Amino acid sequence: MTESQRQKIDYFQSVTNWKDQQKVIDFLELYEWDLDFAVEAFLTSTGVSINSEETTSGLPNKPTLLRTNSTDIGFRFKLPNEPWTEQETLSENHQQQTSNHSSMKSPHHSLNALSHQQTVNRFNQTTTTSNTKPFDDQVDQFARSHATTISAIFPDINQFDHNKQQLLQYIDSNIIGKNVQINTPWGSRKMIYADYTASGRGLTFIEHYMMNNVLPYYANTHSENNACALQTTKFREGARTIIKQYVNATDDDVVIFTGSGSTAAINKLVDVLQLRDENVRSETVVFITTFEHHSNILPWKETGVELIRIPNNKQGLIDEDFLKNQLKHYHDEVKKHIICTFNAASNVTGIRTDVDHVSKLVHQYDGWIFWDYAAAAPYLKIDMNASEIAYKDAVFISTHKFVGGPSTPGILIAKKKLFTNQVPSSVGGGTVNFVTRTHTEYIQDIEAREEGGTPNILGAIRAGLVFHLKESVGYHTIDAREDALVAKFF
Repeated sequence: MTESQRQKIDYFQSVTNWKDQQKVIDFLELYEWDLDFAVEAFLTSTGVSINSEETTSGLPNKPTLLRTNSTDIGFRFKLPNEPWTEQETLSENHQQQTSNHSSMKSPHHSLNALSHQQTVNRFNQTTTTSNTKPFDDQVDQFARSHATTISAIFPDINQFDHNKQQLLQYIDSNIIGKNVQINTPWGSRKMIYADYTASGRGLTFIEHYMMNNVLPYYANTHSENNACALQTTKFREGARTIIKQYVNATDDDVVIFTGSGSTAAINKLVDVLQLRDENVRSETVVFITTFEHHSNILPWKETGVELIRIPNNKQGLIDEDFLKNQLKHYHDEVKKHIICTFNAASNVTGIRTDVDHVSKLVHQYDGWIFWDYAAAAPYLKIDMNASEIAYKDAVFISTHKFVGGPSTPGILIAKKKLFTNQVPSSVGGGTVNFVTRTHTEYIQDIEAREEGGTPNILGAIRAGLVFHLKESVGYHTIDAREDALVAKFF
């Protein structure tokens, strides 16, 4: 152990009052022996901010502890370079202080420190109401945000508006569990997560947004008689609006939050289409490919509907000649209604399908085309209405596969014309106008009546955030990153 490390241990113990030296060492190692960063992280976690100056020895003076108050219920992020006002200190003279802790040592340190900044900002609220954005404005901003403004929801990333590479680095530095050590047969090793096809990882700044902006005002969206319920409803419907905007939905499309992934979205649509009804089933045929995920096979198969498998060609793509022949056969001769349910990108092979081209082909034979975007949605553009004939009748999304997406629900985006069912697929609270002993009247709003019961409210809001983040990064940036990785490894 070097003398410099010993000094850092002594200093950190004086700040934390931790007597266990090994605990101190472990904590400093977690922050790569960056003393400023480690102290900031510790004080942030205890609800205290710091004001410290560096001494000639290179170590900071023992920090002045600053605790802040806010009488305004409207939370906002503290903007970069914004002065603190009316802060109550824990120092003896209770004088106002200004922080000199904002200087960063290096780009790497800047990104890591910024990942903690939103937590620090939580404790830097002030009693000056004139500079505080009301909570209602925060909600409205959430609903009005546009893809062209990266900082519309996350103000602290506005510095990356014109530097996508730094934005990617910032996202990477915010991944929860990035530096976790795990025990292996060969000792402790840094974990490398390589299973994003199965599920994404959480992001610190998204969880901070939820903790600071949403959870303090959380209430059930089925309630309408209190402020918290109204604000929570605005957040959730704002998320729905954002998703509609980013998938180019129209008034003919609905966005339904359901279950925990594409599996739930597919099962929801199967129930809506009433394929278990013999009269409906006998007049319908469903086409699938040979490289579908089980979730896009079993729900259809278990209804007993006629199922046709479309093979792939030598390139691993859908055999379009075979598909066209089957479409013509079932449309002209068998005269059954055709449903095609294909994946946009296979989670088995990774091969993408030309969704617009295939959609046009299916619609030429009056078929419905459903796309499973479970493996594709985090990376590819989703366009519900690419053209007058290349539109998509339904899309299934596993939002938990997005970076920042854990705990988000599945999403069904579909044309209103599909919802001819008089009874919701999942009946429950929030789906009716009234219920008597002899009669039930269900509401006409499709999105509301197909989301019966108390939904995953926080997950739906988080889904809006991760869609916004994906749009902020941009499809071209994602494509370029994937091309670079392919070139590197293959």
